[in-house]
Amino acid sequence: MSAFTEANRKAFDELATIYNTKPWQQALSAQFTKELHTRRAWLGLTANSSEGSKLLDYACGTGVVTKALGADFTTIRGIDISEKMVELYNAAAAQSSGDERPVAVVGDLLSTPHSASLAGSEWRDFDLAVICAGFHHFESPGEAVQRLVERLRPGGQLLIVDFLPFDDEVDRERKLREQMEHTHGPGHDFPDMTHTIKHSGFNEAQMSEFYTAAGLTDFGFNLAAEASSMELKNGKVERWMFFAKGRKAA
Repeated sequence: MSAFTEANRKAFDELATIYNTKPWQQALSAQFTKELHTRRAWLGLTANSSEGSKLLDYACGTGVVTKALGADFTTIRGIDISEKMVELYNAAAAQSSGDERPVAVVGDLLSTPHSASLAGSEWRDFDLAVICAGFHHFESPGEAVQRLVERLRPGGQLLIVDFLPFDDEVDRERKLREQMEHTHGPGHDFPDMTHTIKHSGFNEAQMSEFYTAAGLTDFGFNLAAEASSMELKNGKVERWMFFAKGRKAA
């Protein structure tokens, strides 16, 4: 695990203690859920498509994707580098109904070698793999797309949910953090996450390039119905959520 990935692991372990406790976080989770639901037809998900199908919720956090799309799949697996997030995911999954409950493990598909926990056949041949709001934290997004495509079945799909470029916001956050630490010491009201952000969002052309390089076809890209509101250390900010999909060759 690289130093940057380790910094992300520690930060999200810390964030897990207060994750989804603030109204704006709850509203953002609800927005993710609503937007994913409205794209079921766009993804080809139907009431009759769930039997035998597999969903990979990568960088799963507490399981927003699993909760939003889980009813459309028989087998659901989550992966996250944060042990604390995985604990929250599995605690929620334990309360779910159904013959096969979702399961998440600590792992990293981008590590070399891959995490040993992800070597089994249950971690391959997914019908759909989803990354929701984690892509901008990855060191090598192009490589991440390729690694996830390897886990899809022929004809399977990759969906990435993230944000359009937000460079100015990240710069302001970093400057404010430095100023606060210089004058008052580190803030304790909410974990600072700016040091975990590797890429300040992505546009449609960038996502298309990542997908094409990984051999995906049927590229699709669209935006959420409305902007996402977040309350960061520099105050309220708005970001635009996007949805990018592609299909592995059959």
